[in-house]
Amino acid sequence: MSAQKLPAQLREREKELACVYRLSRVLTAQHPVTEIVATVADTVREALSHPELAIVRVRLDDVEAVSTGESLGDTTDGVSPCKDGVVLSAPINTTRDRVGELRVCYPPRHADGTDRDATPPQLLEHERYLLEAVATLLADNGERRHAIDDLEEAVAAENRKTVALEEVLTQVEELRKRNLDEIRTTIEAEILPVLSRLEGRLREEPEHSLLMTIRRSLQRLGSHDRSQYRTVRNRLSPREFEIAGMVASGVPTKQIAEILNLAPATVERHRHSIRRKLGIRNESINLATYLRTDDVEGDRIVP
Repeated sequence: MSAQKLPAQLREREKELACVYRLSRVLTAQHPVTEIVATVADTVREALSHPELAIVRVRLDDVEAVSTGESLGDTTDGVSPCKDGVVLSAPINTTRDRVGELRVCYPPRHADGTDRDATPPQLLEHERYLLEAVATLLADNGERRHAIDDLEEAVAAENRKTVALEEVLTQVEELRKRNLDEIRTTIEAEILPVLSRLEGRLREEPEHSLLMTIRRSLQRLGSHDRSQYRTVRNRLSPREFEIAGMVASGVPTKQIAEILNLAPATVERHRHSIRRKLGIRNESINLATYLRTDDVEGDRIVP
């Protein structure tokens, strides 16, 4: 190999490396497809051994760009000028499908557009490798853009689901409040008056205490804020919850024992267990008063 040929080949390799480096930077950024295909067409043509005689066409996702050497004038009418010339194409394939094509040709014409007898330049082997490398970069770019599109669509779909779920939850909450309002209206208008008349006819204190417990339970049933009720119910056993309801209604231990057919000592043990489970450590706090207040919120117990 002559000393004159070596620098020329080195210059060609340098152009190719510069081409790959520039396109690697362009394709790793999120540029519009129109900008990408135009940059690729110009950059690949400049990296060829005869850029002034070449036509480079890039098609990616139905977007095309053509770069024409200055010796060809305004020849940008597709591949037809290369019909009798030298043509090389490299497909741009992703794992899904073919998304485009990279095509290079040397048409057999002079700058004035007349046909020439001279044979057009040949695409060298290393230029074929360059086109394949650029096609691979474009395919990787296509894969990345498709992945981003899929991710954005998935996020948008999840956002739509979230909005729909929030709307459903809002409707459910509104329906719950309407139902509670209807229950409270029914209790106040139809049930509580009956209980009041029944209380006037009863003479025994235990019966009065039971009616008071029923009244409080019905009033609590129609309340929008039932956090205390739910917390007490979840932390106590069924028997303890029954006794807690009577205690909240002001029924003394002796009457609770008579109503439930229990020994007073048993009722006292249940009362101590209720205080312990609800976290009432201060002995000065009255259990009945505590159960009638809003000191219980969610899982937090105010001692």
